[in-house]
Amino acid sequence: MPDPLLLQCDREYLDSIGGDMKKASWVIWQAAFGKNFGDRYFRNMVEDAHITLRTNSNSQLVAMVRQGVVLGLMTAPIARRYPELLPVSDTPLVTSELWLLTHSDLRDSARVRCFMQFISEWPVAE
Repeated sequence: MPDPLLLQCDREYLDSIGGDMKKASWVIWQAAFGKNFGDRYFRNMVEDAHITLRTNSNSQLVAMVRQGVVLGLMTAPIARRYPELLPVSDTPLVTSELWLLTHSDLRDSARVRCFMQFISEWPVAE
């Protein structure tokens, strides 16, 4: 089961924007700079978003949200580490998935089968 991405913020920041997401500034996680895949994806979720910072650092994203100056998306396990942050919505915006693919010549090997079994039974943080 994939970890959901939750919209998190500081209580004072949420109060300062009156709960209106269109007034919010955002920090978004973006793996590859110079490419706009993440930006397009995010803008499909949040129309007309004012993106203040794009980062490939989870710690930087969390620090900005904890400072109370932006909204940000983070996985549930990360969000749970910071009880001072509030979920803006009970409904996750995104869930991430893991696809496991293997070459047809290898899928029946003992090592690959063992790994596939192990990873499929990995406990999910909730």
